[in-house]
Amino acid sequence: MSSINYPRVILGGLVAAFICNVSGITVGGLFLVDEVDAFFDELGRRPASMQMLFTHVGLRVLLGLACVWLYAAIRPRFGRGPGTAMIAGLALFAVGYFPLGLLLLELGLYTLPTTIIALTWSLGEALLMTVAGAALYREPEPGV
Repeated sequence: MSSINYPRVILGGLVAAFICNVSGITVGGLFLVDEVDAFFDELGRRPASMQMLFTHVGLRVLLGLACVWLYAAIRPRFGRGPGTAMIAGLALFAVGYFPLGLLLLELGLYTLPTTIIALTWSLGEALLMTVAGAALYREPEPGV
């Protein structure tokens, strides 16, 4: 077993994070903007937009890094390639996106149709970003 090539995890993770951020902006701007606006109207306040932007982007960078790291970690057992990347993407969805979607539904912040849209989009996002980030991952050269 070889060790994880962290510079390649970072490279792939940043590409995955870019995809994740573009995807999040797209789904938020196209499908969920009314629900998010209604949520903040109910709270009677708006978030600090720059703070929310930096937090949101930062969390998505962490997701990007996590999915490529997970791919690198399971690669010795499952082999390299898009199939293994999809396994890592499904795992990321199962432990990250899915519970959050159910929590937002349970708290009444999202309706059932909104939750279905968000989770369906998120599954595609998790798979796409992991496959794209994993495509850039390479094992370290022997002796490095």
